[in-house]
Amino acid sequence: MICRRFLILCVCFSMISASSAQDFTLTDYHIHIRGEMTPEKAIEREKRTGVRSAVLENAGREWPLNNDETLREFIQSCRAAAKKAGVELLVGIQVNDRDWFRFYDPEILKSLDFVLADTMIMNDPETGKPIRLWQTDLYTIEDEEAWMERYMRHNLQILGEPITILANPTYLPEKLADRYDHFWTEERMRAIIAKAIENDIALEIQAGSKFPSAKFIKMAKEMGAKFSVGTNNFNDVELPIDRWGRMIEECGLSESDFMERPTTKNK
Repeated sequence: MICRRFLILCVCFSMISASSAQDFTLTDYHIHIRGEMTPEKAIEREKRTGVRSAVLENAGREWPLNNDETLREFIQSCRAAAKKAGVELLVGIQVNDRDWFRFYDPEILKSLDFVLADTMIMNDPETGKPIRLWQTDLYTIEDEEAWMERYMRHNLQILGEPITILANPTYLPEKLADRYDHFWTEERMRAIIAKAIENDIALEIQAGSKFPSAKFIKMAKEMGAKFSVGTNNFNDVELPIDRWGRMIEECGLSESDFMERPTTKNK
């Protein structure tokens, strides 16, 4: 039987066939509270679509949640919205500094339901300053293979942190993305997947990203990895989620392939 709630969402977006809908409820772990998006709107979206909401915001020295006070206030505001609505709402952060788990008060971090990270910010090897890899006009890649080896170490470092979800796995900057299969060899993909499994980290299937490939997802499923889904919004506009359905269907994913939903720490 097709999950009615998931089917309603798919019909609303008119982007995924009924045959692709699955008989289980998904949780969107990548809903940013930014732009016009609020915890209240995330709660309303869950009620309307049947896809469960989990909210977060960017944390780091150059990001909105840049100290203990802003992090605490963010968590409290999301918890208050959930309490007022009488619902459970998972609250997390997206971490962008590699020392985040030492930067924030450990007691505040314990109050989070999940932590998400991606590999799209990598420190410059000479200056140590963070480079936003999507801003391709601000840096050069002279030796592509050497860069990829450094990027692999960066990926494995992040997978060694106490995170819950790796977002946008196997991301490549525009300069390299057209040769995805060349750079993301089977050996490299297996190393990423094995590290995620070792540390119980879910691999995200993002609605608006082409990363990771179906090949990677199938390999990860075969190796026993867990997955999550996310939209990665920039405002309160609902984004197409057809890629979730396509990958679930093409890669033969079932409910057991997705990470277990955390128990909310809402108090």
